[in-house]
Amino acid sequence: MNKKILIIVAILAVVLISMVSCSAISTLLNKSNTVNYQISIDDLEAANVGTVVASNSIKSCVRIISTYSFGGETRTISGAGFVVSTDGYIITNRHVVVLYVQSLLSSSYSLDKNSTYKTAVEPTEIKVIFADDTYYNADVSYFIDEEGEIDLAILKLKNTGATVFDNLQIDQTTELYYGQSVFTFGNPEGIGLLFTSANIASPSMKMSSTSKYESIMLDGNINHGNSGGVLLNGNSKVIGVVFARVESKAGSNTNAYGLGCAIKSSDLIKFIKGSTVAASLNYSEYKPATE
Repeated sequence: MNKKILIIVAILAVVLISMVSCSAISTLLNKSNTVNYQISIDDLEAANVGTVVASNSIKSCVRIISTYSFGGETRTISGAGFVVSTDGYIITNRHVVVLYVQSLLSSSYSLDKNSTYKTAVEPTEIKVIFADDTYYNADVSYFIDEEGEIDLAILKLKNTGATVFDNLQIDQTTELYYGQSVFTFGNPEGIGLLFTSANIASPSMKMSSTSKYESIMLDGNINHGNSGGVLLNGNSKVIGVVFARVESKAGSNTNAYGLGCAIKSSDLIKFIKGSTVAASLNYSEYKPATE
């Protein structure tokens, strides 16, 4: 008799476990086609650090499309950026929203000022697009128009009404480490807002002997369109701004792959403080607790 009861209990236990498993699989499948912008407590066990960072920062990250008219032609440049104040100030690279031309009649351009390309051209339109496809037009508020100067620009969203934007905190720490996991949102090749993970290949290195600033070197997949994208640490704080990838040197028959460069957050803070909009740009600095 006891043996029969044990068999029945065992069968019921197997059926119950199967029902729970099927329910869990069904829930997972239902979630697989859903874009989650917020991680719940129930999801934390399945989430890795990158998932949490992406969830915490995606509402503050944007892709940028800049339209230019010069030399009788219209051109567009794609890049990325991120919100640093709740009233809609955006950080991006200068070369995403400013081009240099030989003259306004010339159709050739350069991303940086040099002896040949001296005239700065700002876009006729800047469209800033959020992850949910909400978009605003923006104006260039500030950049430094000097050769070799830091590749940053500040934008201000227009016609935002009473909208309060999610902004990211800028980490002022200089403590970065070889191999440290970092993350970025970008707009590679203009295809859309994408999240990428990387490791710090070098916390501080000059790209060339003539560089004024030391950069964070990354081993991630940095492509055209990632420019201006935020570089985040595992605490979802801004530690840099992606601005370039390492490519083959002129005259070289070899190619360089998988190396990117980011401006340090400490240089970003100095840039903001020295800008003409510093008084009205209420950005937030993260100050790590010191023991």
